[in-house]
Amino acid sequence: MCNFAKNILSKCSSYAIGSCPFLASTQSILFVHRGVKLTPELINHERIHTAQMLEMAVIGFYLWYIAEWLVRLLRRGDAYRALSFEQEAYDHQHDLTYLKRRKPYAWLRKREKNSR
Repeated sequence: MCNFAKNILSKCSSYAIGSCPFLASTQSILFVHRGVKLTPELINHERIHTAQMLEMAVIGFYLWYIAEWLVRLLRRGDAYRALSFEQEAYDHQHDLTYLKRRKPYAWLRKREKNSR
């Protein structure tokens, strides 16, 4: 694994980080902490993020993710778990057929529900 990916993973509490998809495909690179077992649920979680990235043209995903995280840092609770992208991914990671019926921008509904 490249040093850049190692440095990012060492500073993250998450088990894996998916990178941007390849040229509008549904495939992306997955960086995983050493010793983490790649389960179907973990892979599905990251595939949900890949779908989110594609609908936000990748850069939009990262900009929104960072902006929402910064706002949520100011509030009580776990900023990472409160992110709308993460809520969608965690809520559906065990449903391995979710992506087949997922509606575009499903994470926005998590944001609306979370802001009430």
